[in-house]
Amino acid sequence: MSEPEALLIRYLRSPAQLASASGADLQLAMRQAEPARLQPLLAKLMTDAGCLEKLPEGSRQRLVSSLVLADSNGRSARWEIERLGHALGPLGIPLVLLKGAAYLARELPHSRTRLLGDIDLLVPRAHLRKAEKTLNFHGWLPSVQTRYDQFYYRRWMHELPPMLHGKRKSVLDLHHSILPPTSRYRVASEAILADAVALPGYPGFSSLSDRDLILHSIAHLFTDGEWDHALRDLNDINQMLQHFDNAGFYDSLQQRARELGLLPVLYYALSACGELLGNPRAGEVAASLDPEHSGFIRRLTNRISKLGMTPAHGSCMSGQARRAKFALYVRGHWLRMPLPLLLVHLAIKAGSQDKSVPDV
Repeated sequence: MSEPEALLIRYLRSPAQLASASGADLQLAMRQAEPARLQPLLAKLMTDAGCLEKLPEGSRQRLVSSLVLADSNGRSARWEIERLGHALGPLGIPLVLLKGAAYLARELPHSRTRLLGDIDLLVPRAHLRKAEKTLNFHGWLPSVQTRYDQFYYRRWMHELPPMLHGKRKSVLDLHHSILPPTSRYRVASEAILADAVALPGYPGFSSLSDRDLILHSIAHLFTDGEWDHALRDLNDINQMLQHFDNAGFYDSLQQRARELGLLPVLYYALSACGELLGNPRAGEVAASLDPEHSGFIRRLTNRISKLGMTPAHGSCMSGQARRAKFALYVRGHWLRMPLPLLLVHLAIKAGSQDKSVPDV
């Protein structure tokens, strides 16, 4: 690959190349990894390859510090999960950890170098108001204050407005589904909750099943409009595919994707893992899938999705990558809402942040 934005991806795909990389290339990869939130992972890969000594002292210390930060971040997240259990456990309702919190609680290998910005928790919609009031009592309060934003989250989204703890400043996203109810990809929460598995060491908490854990990560990445950390999210998916792979796993994953209506996004994820991250098994399965999209749409989405994985760093962001990220941003909003609702939402957001809307 000759594109400069491929440098970090090249090392993620083939960490063995780090051993022969120049100090200048290692520093460039380190700078590309920072906005992608992949510095801790790159630090581990460089440590394993024995090439940290090629870096100047300052750069080397930054990478080592990123590993220390990831470890500290993990300990803080475990404490927050414990505090959530203390607050919500007495309610006796299902508590399902999502995304980074689930990876951490399940001690998946990639969680050791993954930074969490918040805790994501899923509860049944019927218990949402009760859970929210309990969390308010224990110090978690809405971080979104405008009437319209409150209305937008509660009426159209799959989660409540982000909640911020008054003392610890930790952030919690309380979900009642994994995708917005207005999304073109609609997933029944009941099906997800029915397959959840208990988390040893975390009383009262569950995680999505192996298949659903991967499919949620895929759905979040390939239907969302935010692509700043897309490469990190793709690495999550790739690491889980490799971790859970056994006889029959990909067949089971495809069947579950069909059941949940997520086969198209599974195709895009497997294709990206195969081409960008060098997962041959994922690439082979992607080639065998019928993603239920026309050939043109499939090729176009495949291309812009892979360009969208480009780290948001000046050395990487070609004109094509910028246009792809913008197209994916627009696509994410189009997938999230029907066009009439989207136009109203964008018009309100472009104007006053506190329009007159129904009380919620």
